Amino acid sequence: MTSTVPTAAPTPAPVPVAATAPVPVKGRGKRGKRRLPLRRQPILTPIAVYDCHDPMSCDRDALNAWARSQGLHPELTYRWEVYRTDHLWVRAYEYAAEQDGTLIWDPGTEHFRLAAPYDQSLTAFPPDLWMVELPWGLPLLSANGRDHYRVRAEYTKTLRSAAATAAATAHLPAMPAAHVIGEYRPGHRTRRRDPANWAPSFKAAADGLVDAGVLHDDDASRMIGPDPRLGPPDPDAVLAEMRWGRVVLYVRARPDAADLA
Repeated sequence: MTSTVPTAAPTPAPVPVAATAPVPVKGRGKRGKRRLPLRRQPILTPIAVYDCHDPMSCDRDALNAWARSQGLHPELTYRWEVYRTDHLWVRAYEYAAEQDGTLIWDPGTEHFRLAAPYDQSLTAFPPDLWMVELPWGLPLLSANGRDHYRVRAEYTKTLRSAAATAAATAHLPAMPAAHVIGEYRPGHRTRRRDPANWAPSFKAAADGLVDAGVLHDDDASRMIGPDPRLGPPDPDAVLAEMRWGRVVLYVRARPDAADLA
């Protein structure tokens, strides 16, 4: 009689850790990851550009005098971009020069060598650029608004009157034509915004320039814009936790009105 020896059961192969399915976490989406909102900064755009090839620029002597008072070098500059974020500053583009001021010729490009652009703070606006700053906290008009027409008429009247008063306070002179940029500086609510939604507010503020006597009319022959922009949050409105921010107009004078006849 033969005896049988029992055989051991085969050992199962270990499962790799990477092959195990992730344990879903409640409240964090289907994949178990917390989705954080993306914070996008508005595209930085200048409120005025001065180019040496621009035939519509202001008086060169007055512009050069302003540049020297701000520590810039107009004899080397071929482009200025003026910005206003939390302060007023300029990005200067200049040609490279020797110590004696002689421009450096680049034989490879057959052009004068360009220096690296630099940023510099400003203490005053250029001679043909003005800022019209409306009070913060005013109720604004939105293109997506569904207010009653009487409410919208009251908002329009308030913005128009405030812009006329601000233009008179800023001592804007009468000009034949102008390029207007409308900037909205939001209040305490930080979220994504479409600056074109505030076009009715910019239009009402631009009408205030006509009421103040800055422009004879706001038709296409005398006004370019107002171009919508989104600026940084207004510090006064944020401190007061106001829903509405502030509307700011940047008005750059143009030499002559266009003839649309």
